[in-house]
Amino acid sequence: MLGVNLKEVKLPEGSPAAADTMLVAVSRFQPDIVIMGATVGGYSVFQNPDFLALLDQFNCPVIIAKNFTIPGVHRAKSAIMRLLK
Repeated sequence: MLGVNLKEVKLPEGSPAAADTMLVAVSRFQPDIVIMGATVGGYSVFQNPDFLALLDQFNCPVIIAKNFTIPGVHRAKSAIMRLLK
């Protein structure tokens, strides 16, 4: 079966608790791939020891994106800005 199934996880305050929550969610859902931003909850994934340890514990490929956009959002934002001017 081909498709995309997105899951959202609410993160608690603090990097150790946030990293634990992400690990539990990934372990529960067993995704084929994890895509996450370079900052999670205000913490840098590359500079925070809790998140660096988390990356080693994933049993699937991980893509870390510095910047990403959702298709169509820029066009919608541009159209709204033109209407408001």
